Amino acid sequence: DGEEISIENRYLMEVNLIQERDGKQPNPEYLVVACGKIMHDFVKTFLIPDDSKIIEKFSIVLRPSENETYKKMTYTLYNLTANTLLFVCEQLPHLYFANSLLSKLEPWIKLAGQTIVLTSDHVSNFKPTGGLRPFLRSLRTSRCTMAVEAPNLELPNTISGLPAAVMSWCQGHNKSAVVYTVYVDSLHLDSISAEPLLRLMKTPHFCHLPVSQSTNQLQHIIHNAQLHNSNLYL
Repeated sequence: DGEEISIENRYLMEVNLIQERDGKQPNPEYLVVACGKIMHDFVKTFLIPDDSKIIEKFSIVLRPSENETYKKMTYTLYNLTANTLLFVCEQLPHLYFANSLLSKLEPWIKLAGQTIVLTSDHVSNFKPTGGLRPFLRSLRTSRCTMAVEAPNLELPNTISGLPAAVMSWCQGHNKSAVVYTVYVDSLHLDSISAEPLLRLMKTPHFCHLPVSQSTNQLQHIIHNAQLHNSNLYL
């Protein structure tokens, strides 16, 4: 069944509920929300095993108007481990959908003891100048009980979109949450931008996750990004 969302009658959110095979309701300690292309590729490369269970999928469809092509973006909720859910959001076609996706996440945020948001931004958007190599910044709710593994995000820097919606909801409902933003100089995941994220995966709130040591998938992503960039000049 689909849920109609009116933005000039051009957007449609489709919800596909996939029941757990064993019928058990997840009881997570952690909800990890990965937002953006770089985080999508990172968790696909290093965190999501082939046998991971999918709990729900959300698809946002942009109905094409004149001179536009059909676009469909899918957002997936995984039961990653016995105590961790992972929501993967590759991109957001319209800021309006931040609240729509948040409404789908609310039951899981309420259920989880801790919410961790992973997102990225270009280093040119960081003020003052942040340097050349990728680096992490964090922002936590006042009720955050987790050890935070990165310096605080300095003003006037901000977060936006789904990460901001999730953190605002958690702050308003006295939930423990933190967002980690990796600032990078690339639009695609590569071995350099993955470094601070892999270090983060070794910290106490992530070390229980099944981090893959294989670099084959990363090399495949890098190759595709290089091919895409080269095609821009054809």
